[in-house]
Amino acid sequence: MQAFYSDNKAFGPGNGTITLRGDNLPQPPWSIALQRSTDQKYASGDGQWVGEICSLPAAAQIGANGDLNIPIGPGIVDSLDQLEQYRVILKGAGGKTANARLALGSISRSPDARLDNTARPRQELPKPAKPEPVPERAEAIILPEPAKQDAPTGKKKLLRYTIVCVLALLCVLWAIFDRNRKSEDAAPQKTGIEQPAGSDAAAQVRAFFTSQNHTAKGAADLALKLPKDDIPSQDAAYRLYYYAAENGEPSIYLDYAACLDPSRAQWGTIQKDALQAGEIYRKAMGANMAGAAEALENMRAWLKNAAEQGDQKASAWLKQMKE
Repeated sequence: MQAFYSDNKAFGPGNGTITLRGDNLPQPPWSIALQRSTDQKYASGDGQWVGEICSLPAAAQIGANGDLNIPIGPGIVDSLDQLEQYRVILKGAGGKTANARLALGSISRSPDARLDNTARPRQELPKPAKPEPVPERAEAIILPEPAKQDAPTGKKKLLRYTIVCVLALLCVLWAIFDRNRKSEDAAPQKTGIEQPAGSDAAAQVRAFFTSQNHTAKGAADLALKLPKDDIPSQDAAYRLYYYAAENGEPSIYLDYAACLDPSRAQWGTIQKDALQAGEIYRKAMGANMAGAAEALENMRAWLKNAAEQGDQKASAWLKQMKE
């Protein structure tokens, strides 16, 4: 089974459709569960993620090609993150189930969503600062006239005139200084070095998926350019691997499978899945990708050795791969 998400434009932002495609889908009545990979929690339908499996009624509509189109509302859409990994579990009549990883593209959230349409926390725009009042022009200071003295000499008159001019000049200079000081205080202060938008891997991946023309080949090309030296950047690159591989881009098959292969080093926060890795390795073999068959055999040998050492998960994987 394959699972894809798309916006339900007929009902507006915050509404979407999960499309399920496969040859052996269970018969109705259907219900679905949506599981998040990082913490294995399930969507409850109201925006919460809980530890217990939640079965959500699936009002599915059958498309012309046999696909199941399941509408979902803001309770789920607004909580989706393009850098997360999700698994859809479809349950039908008789308890029969099918599951698949959910391929996410762009997401149009409702106006009240906690995240915006780039999966960043929504922020309110700051209110404009009130303009600082312009200081009024300093009024001329009228000095009291000196008391008249009998027959002042010419030197005393000159000294008094000089003092008045100096005081008036000091008042004007103070008014100009005070105005400039208040203007500097009102100007916004820069704190630290501003980082260019989209400089980290996660931001570049979000920008890619929110663009109008993202393609599988474009995802593969961007994945090759991204840094992969820490957990967040590895998770971001995996999102591109997943999208490109699930949409038929063979050049990324081996990178995608290696993230899921338990015999390979841990990749970010991605959980290992030998069954999914084996499926991707076989797709790579079908596309004649060099090294695919060897990688699959190496994983089988690792699983066999781990099972012999008592690893129960490896034993279960080996059994399911043989079936």
